[in-house]
Amino acid sequence: MSYKRSVDRIGFALGLSLLTAIASAQSLDLKFARVSPNLQVNAVAQQTDGKLLVGGSFSMIGGVLHPCLVRLNTDGTLDTTFDAQAFGGCSVNAVLIDTAGNILVGGSFSKMGGGSRTNIARLHADGTADTGFNSYADQPVWTFAVQGDGKVLVGGDFSYVGAAAHDRLARLDPLTGLADSAFSPSVSGSVRAVLPQADGHIVFGGQFGIVVGVTRFRLARVDGNGNVDANFHPDPDSGVNALSSLPGGKLLVGGGFSHIGGAAHAGLALLDDTTGAVDATYTPYVGGGVNVLLPMANGDVLVGGSFNGVNTPANGYLARLHADGTVDTDFHDFSRFGMIDCCVNALALDGGFLVVGGSFLKAGSFRRDFLVRLNLDGIFADDFE
Repeated sequence: MSYKRSVDRIGFALGLSLLTAIASAQSLDLKFARVSPNLQVNAVAQQTDGKLLVGGSFSMIGGVLHPCLVRLNTDGTLDTTFDAQAFGGCSVNAVLIDTAGNILVGGSFSKMGGGSRTNIARLHADGTADTGFNSYADQPVWTFAVQGDGKVLVGGDFSYVGAAAHDRLARLDPLTGLADSAFSPSVSGSVRAVLPQADGHIVFGGQFGIVVGVTRFRLARVDGNGNVDANFHPDPDSGVNALSSLPGGKLLVGGGFSHIGGAAHAGLALLDDTTGAVDATYTPYVGGGVNVLLPMANGDVLVGGSFNGVNTPANGYLARLHADGTVDTDFHDFSRFGMIDCCVNALALDGGFLVVGGSFLKAGSFRRDFLVRLNLDGIFADDFE
């Protein structure tokens, strides 16, 4: 090989590396301050003022001791006016801002907001506990959802909420936090996702086989009194982690399954939200588990998880799908530039950006531990440094 050809090849490789770095930089929001947690992020929620609540199993963020839950300013810096005062060794799995602006926190902890709070807490804007909201669970909480009437649905691994028996699924009074005694469907295993429907029914998924004495594998639908819907039984063959309601009476289900409703659908399936019938035309193939779904106003859906790709290995851990299930190839050119290098657990839209939390350590060519903000326009962004 000639000297000139060797130099040309080296120059080409360096140029490609530079282009990759530039493209990665344009995909990332470098104006969003780097405040790295020291362990994974499980939940992200945005307040109406644009500030971000971030929950996980970390004990520090940005080098400052803040176990499990922090709030970030709109530029990504730590909000020092918020202190949840949690103990180390805790984990926050779910954060929800209710219709009144209160902060609901679920996970595995014994102290939150400066007081004794076991696995469920409601916090004021400064991070102190709302002492009027008295709820607790005897085992970890994984998910929250708010019904149209303001009542709070909670799912997890628990057998008791407050002093009453509630196996893995309960409904809380929005003022007092007390569990609704009229709603107590016994679920045989963990509930990881819950979704209230407009007609008053509730769909939930997880790792279970029996609901109120009725065989229901990993996905079920009950009415407002907790009675099992006899016509809804898609029975996925592995766990359900995420649920999302889509236009047209559709229910998007994400998890680790390979079959649902008797048909091959890996990781994602689109169902009729009342009958559970599987849409045979919706066929994205997910090479691994789905942890989180985030629908967008234009009908697209952001998907995060532990998968190595959707239809292709080029979009591992994070992808955007069109309403028909096809992959949006304009959402970052993963095949050329790469992005997230490990599992995604949490997604939140932040204006024109996407906040991503998980167990990753790298985004593109940049070190980003467990938390990053991306530009939705990917490599075609003009306003990033």
